[in-house]
Amino acid sequence: MKKSLIAIFYCLMIGVQAFFCLCACETIGNDDAKVVSAAVNTAGKLIITLDNGQVIDAGLVVGEDGFAGKDGKDGKDGKSAYEIYCDAFGYLGTEKEWIADLVSGNLGTCDYTYGLSYALLADGTLSVSIGTAGNVEHVVIPEKFNGYTVSAVAENGFEGDVNLKSVTLPDTITKIGAGAFRCCLNLEKIELPLSVAEIGAGAFDYCTKLPAQELSEQN
Repeated sequence: MKKSLIAIFYCLMIGVQAFFCLCACETIGNDDAKVVSAAVNTAGKLIITLDNGQVIDAGLVVGEDGFAGKDGKDGKDGKSAYEIYCDAFGYLGTEKEWIADLVSGNLGTCDYTYGLSYALLADGTLSVSIGTAGNVEHVVIPEKFNGYTVSAVAENGFEGDVNLKSVTLPDTITKIGAGAFRCCLNLEKIELPLSVAEIGAGAFDYCTKLPAQELSEQN
């Protein structure tokens, strides 16, 4: 039990440290100072050290319940690190996606579509499917999610999504599963990278608005 609690606390510290490092860099950017270390001390306070020797006490970020800002009792202004980041940078993803972006190093640089669903494959990479993003017209799939490479569009992953108009795939995609975009009646454009080596049967069946040369030209 003790080891489990330590592991949870350690994971939390990593996320909080990464977040406050970003905030610190944003705050002190005009002085060209950089963060050289960030650590949560035994009192639950985040201490940030800059390369100019300045030490910043960011305050209590971990409460007795083990969460930053849970129930408005800890964290800056009673908010969690996720809530603070959303307020500061207009982040649109869920808390799970925010943590995944922290792990993948995507925060501030990634503009992929939120709400997509991912499944771990046997080779340690991920397949992607529509998830809760069925109302999105222009889908952008990321290279990585939660530290894992996205290598495939799942079988029937986007099947029947009539709102979908365009899809942008990363260079990490090697396979598009069978029926992946079947009956996406309004799909007009899909950018297939050269990395795509396999397209499953019926992947684009009934995509009546997708030009016939759209796929042949990109393969």
